[in-house]
Amino acid sequence: MKKPTKTPPALVLTPAAPVLAGGFTIGLDLGNRSHYVCALAAPGQITHEGPSPNDRVALAWLPTKTLSW
Repeated sequence: MKKPTKTPPALVLTPAAPVLAGGFTIGLDLGNRSHYVCALAAPGQITHEGPSPNDRVALAWLPTKTLSW
């Protein structure tokens, strides 16, 4: 039987993505029947949150809608 170790797990640091003025981030929770979308403005406030249809038209339309939120 393996003895438990007391050393903490390795920590991998990754550089943060640069924040661009006017930029946004889109988070998608993909599902079989529908998706859930959350859009954040560059400072981090939620600009849109809600369900989205599960089809190509809705996903292709998403970036153009996000720019206007």
